[in-house]
Amino acid sequence: MGGRCLPMLKQIALMKIKLFFLFALSLAIWAGCQTGPSRELPPEEREQYLRKGQDITKDVAVIMSTALTKSLNDGGVGRAAQYCSFMAIPLIDTLAVRSGVSIRRTSTKLRNAKNDTPTERELAVLNQYAQQKAAGQELQPIAELIDPQTVAYYQPILVQPLCLNCHGIPGETLTDADYDVIKYLYPQDEAIGYNLDDLRGIWSMTMPRKQIQ
Repeated sequence: MGGRCLPMLKQIALMKIKLFFLFALSLAIWAGCQTGPSRELPPEEREQYLRKGQDITKDVAVIMSTALTKSLNDGGVGRAAQYCSFMAIPLIDTLAVRSGVSIRRTSTKLRNAKNDTPTERELAVLNQYAQQKAAGQELQPIAELIDPQTVAYYQPILVQPLCLNCHGIPGETLTDADYDVIKYLYPQDEAIGYNLDDLRGIWSMTMPRKQIQ
């Protein structure tokens, strides 16, 4: 009896081993499918989108800086803060339409949460830049695929002297009187406490991939 059972037990053991390997293979294939498509662009194409993104954000920054300076001169921090959070949006949208892209600003410290809350990917980019900044690394713009037809572009926004008028340290680079105005306009404001050259946020842009070929 024992002699007849031994081959059968060996067959059962082999079947269990095969089933285990089939299960492991299926799991590996499933995990691979969950990774999703690569965000990588071909090097030459990536450089093209980086140049285009930098050109557009440069144009936007120059126009916004000019308008913001005028707002400060005309109505002080109260007017400038409103411009930066509300009146700048139509301007950015106009420039974006003209360039055939979508562009916005976002940060981990928000002044206008209604318009500026980061997406999951934007938050990951913000955290990446923050870690690189803390490590003393130079922050570089990013161009990557969202899908085969769409490219995302991210560029860090560093605090400039003009920014300190509305985003500086209360009692130091941001006067108490100006901070009172900001708190009145934005009771939930978090966008203060910055020093010169701090990471303020990012430009986040999407471009149709067919635009550059």
